Amino acid sequence: MPANKPIYRIIHINNLKYILEKGKLSCPNHLEADPNYQNIGLTDLIKKRSEQVLPLTNNKTFKDHVAFYFGPRSPMLYKIFTGHGGVKKISQSDIIYLVSGTKFIVNHSCQFIFTDGHATQKITKFFDDIKDLKNVDWKAVNARIWKDDPSSDTDFDRQRKKQAEFLVQGELPLSCITKIATYDEGSQKYVVSLLNQRGLKIPVEIDKNLYYE
Repeated sequence: MPANKPIYRIIHINNLKYILEKGKLSCPNHLEADPNYQNIGLTDLIKKRSEQVLPLTNNKTFKDHVAFYFGPRSPMLYKIFTGHGGVKKISQSDIIYLVSGTKFIVNHSCQFIFTDGHATQKITKFFDDIKDLKNVDWKAVNARIWKDDPSSDTDFDRQRKKQAEFLVQGELPLSCITKIATYDEGSQKYVVSLLNQRGLKIPVEIDKNLYYE
């Protein structure tokens, strides 16, 4: 089996309480989806993704999946941080990471697909076999500098590859979350307090390397 690869879901911190109450992450089309879920990111892109039928899924859309990135510091998080591109600016203190790994998804027999780049772009390829993780450009996924370099034979398509995704169909049990990462101590304390209320022992780490400054 291929090596376990971390996957990262960024959410508004206000969404965490509902997730902990349900004990799972639910896709937008789930019967138990949070009716007050606070979206982050580009509204037009969210709408476009909600209507896009995905390959290898029997006519499912993004709204039928829980979406993770393969890498941190996504271009979308940068837009959220700066307010560029028509994205609502949100303090990074209010953004948290839910971190899992590909082996946990496989071990829980969750249905999934993943991409080798931004999922709405036509040249992006989709996969449903974990062995095909070799098709993801891990250098691009983990790059801190992800702007395309037209003069490079390998990095001319870096921004698309940086945004490779792992999409879990339906729902994901909370037991698949290996840690929660926050931007600062205030966010960490709040997350820990929510976990303590439910007797949950998920590690919570401050990791500014996952954020922009």
